[in-house]
Amino acid sequence: MQDIVRLFLARTFSVTLLIIGAAIIGLPFPITPKHNSLLALWGVGIPTFALALWARPGRPARGLLRTVVHFVFPAAFTIAAFSLGVYLYYLLHTNDVNLARTALTTTAIFCGLMLIVFVEPPTRFWVGGDNLSGDARPALMAGVLLLAYMALMGIAPLRAFFELAPLYVPDYALIVAVVAVWALAVRLIWRRNWFERLLDLDVSWSVRT
Repeated sequence: MQDIVRLFLARTFSVTLLIIGAAIIGLPFPITPKHNSLLALWGVGIPTFALALWARPGRPARGLLRTVVHFVFPAAFTIAAFSLGVYLYYLLHTNDVNLARTALTTTAIFCGLMLIVFVEPPTRFWVGGDNLSGDARPALMAGVLLLAYMALMGIAPLRAFFELAPLYVPDYALIVAVVAVWALAVRLIWRRNWFERLLDLDVSWSVRT
């Protein structure tokens, strides 16, 4: 059940940081209510429902607050930073606010889907934010949600309902590249405990890699 807490807090903090970051830079508001509903549904709504169904009984974990801090803060800060970078890039190169918001929303959703895999690592490659679980179901769910989002983007009435602009192959290539770099960066931060070291926190409890 810690995984649900991690996903909820990572999503909440990242959106908050996005809004604050855009306001500081002086950019237009980065997301609309409908975009936020997609972020909530794909990032926490469906995933946390499934994780709750798959939860296994066991002892309450010790150090819940510290493990949440280890996972949530690096995830939230990096998702906000990378998504805001994509948003700024599209604003500067296209001057199209809706396209920039769509690119930001897509980047944040892709990062959120990757978090599902990081929160329940099926293999050692994904270990960093949490210990190895060996359960492939969350990763498969993330893949299904990715396909569902791509289907939504491909259906014009649904895309228009959620106020999303059409994206093309170069746009997706750029976003996938950004998300891949983000995944490697946040994995490195988790494994090196850089956030804890920055705040001078005890790292002896950290996740085993």
